[in-house]
Formats: sequence, C-alpha cells, structure tokens
Amino acid sequence: AGDTEVGTAAVNTTLAQVTGKLVDSEQPRERALGLYMQAHLAEWAWRNAEQSKYRMCDGDMECIGKKMSTPQTPPAPAPETRSVDAAPLVALARSSRDPSIVAAALYACRDIQTGACKSINATDWAAIEPNNAAAWLKVAADAAARTDNAGREDALRRAVAASEYDARRPAFSSVTDSDLVIAQSPLVKYFISSHLVISRMSASDRPIWGLAGYCAYEKTIEAPRNTLCDTLANKVLENDDSLAALYVARAIGKKNGWDVARLQSLQDELDVFSGSLSDATPGANIFSCQQLDIENKWVKLAIAKGKPSVICDFNKILPEKS
Repeated sequence: AGDTEVGTAAVNTTLAQVTGKLVDSEQPRERALGLYMQAHLAEWAWRNAEQSKYRMCDGDMECIGKKMSTPQTPPAPAPETRSVDAAPLVALARSSRDPSIVAAALYACRDIQTGACKSINATDWAAIEPNNAAAWLKVAADAAARTDNAGREDALRRAVAASEYDARRPAFSSVTDSDLVIAQSPLVKYFISSHLVISRMSASDRPIWGLAGYCAYEKTIEAPRNTLCDTLANKVLENDDSLAALYVARAIGKKNGWDVARLQSLQDELDVFSGSLSDATPGANIFSCQQLDIENKWVKLAIAKGKPSVICDFNKILPEKS
C-alpha cells in the first residue's frame, strides 16, 4: 500500500507540475493543453473521491448499496462545480477562435452543460472550420444527445460535403516528452501514460460513436441515409486512424453490405491489434522492467499525435519470441 501511495503522489505531483508549466506557456495551444489537463485532473480527482466511498466496502454489495442510498458528508460536488474547472479553457477558446483550442474546450466540457461550458458548443467549432467534417460530426453527436433529429441530419449532410477531416484530439507529446516526466521511474511513467490514454479516449471519440448510433444500429435504414452513412464511413476510415473509427466504419460497412473481402480486411486489422495487445499483456509481470518499457513505448506511439492508432507497429516494441 505504501508503494502505491508513493507512486500515486509522484504521478499527481508530476502531472500538476507539467500542467502548471503548460498553463504558463506563451504559446496559446500549449496553454490550452495545460488548461485541458487542469480541467481533466480536477474531474479525475473528483471521480477518484467518489469511487473511494465504495472501495472501503471490500466488495460487500449490501455495504455499497447503503452508501449509494445514504447521503454522504460532505456531499459530492454538483456538475456546476466541476464545470468551473473548464472556464479558463473556454475563455481562451472564445478569445482565440483557434479550432484546436475550441475543440479542446469541447472535449474538456464533454457532457457538462452548465457554467462556462454552457457558453460554447460544437457549432462554434464548425463556424470556424465549416469545411472540417470532424467538427460537423461533433455537431451531429450533440444534436442527437438533445434528440434534435433534424439538426443531426443537417450536420451529417454538412460532414459529407466537407472536404477536410481533422478531429483535433488533444496531443499529449508536450506532457510525455517533458523533462519532468522523463525523469520519473518507469512505473510512474506507466501510470501517467495510462492516465493520458484514458483521458483522450474518454472524451474525443464520442462523435465517432455518435455516427455509429445513426448509421449502424437500427434494424432498417432507408436508402438516402444508407448513402450518407456509406460516404461518411469511407471518409472516417480514410482520415481517422483511431480504433473507434475502425470499429464504426466496419459496423457501418457491414450494415451497408460492403464487399466481404473488404470487411474481412478491416476485421484483420482489428484482430492484429487485439493479438498485439494480447502479446503485450503482462499477466503477473505487469510491473517488471521489461513490461513497463514495452507499455511506455506503446503509449508514446499511441498518443504522440493524439490519435491511438491501429496502424502502430506493435511488433517493433515487443520482445522477440524464442
């Protein structure tokens, strides 16, 4: 338990220091990344505090049930409290009108519709970059969350017409390549890197999954929607190298009757990715020096550009099999 507490303290301290340096940067995009990290770390701490209420039950479901049904002291922060953490990033996004910063603010706010987050939305991004299909996918996902079907379909049509695609996911190389992180032990680097991967995936793949909800999971889809979905699936597959994009494109392709050979090729990519992860799975050796080296190299490949990709060649970082 002592080692875990020391490791957690080192992770929290290092991330706080790196975030502080980024926030103080004179470069707007670096400052935006720092503010994004600041908002995310605050929410992460809140979630950990929430989860700690149930850890003390040691798996006792009756205990957990009582804790969930009994008011806690002090009460959990309301969503409005958490949304304040994104206020500096939202302010920077609104003043800069830089699409990367606006996207970062939207990803930081995620489902929060209170406080500063209420003053920015995906249409702000699309207004700055009307030719970016990724921005319109975010508009469509938000419209779907409001059950605004007409707004969703209009945004998807605009995504089809757009000739560019850039999801502008937060890129964490400024964090992983910082001297503060490089100086840490392999174990601390592993926890920091894992934290960043979860952060990126939890926030910025939702527009892609929103497309799946419209195009892949209804029993019957009329011909006009079929054509729109087919075009978007191809656009996502060509321009977005995230795992979510591959899964969703294949699901839409299967629904739309893509050629069997093409579907199998996409499935092969997924199988290669899954197999590589299986090879990299450490089991009892999760914290061995060799395994931590593998994990840290994988994450560096995965988040260097903010796009965990199935294209990463995992075999380059795995030890040779005897």
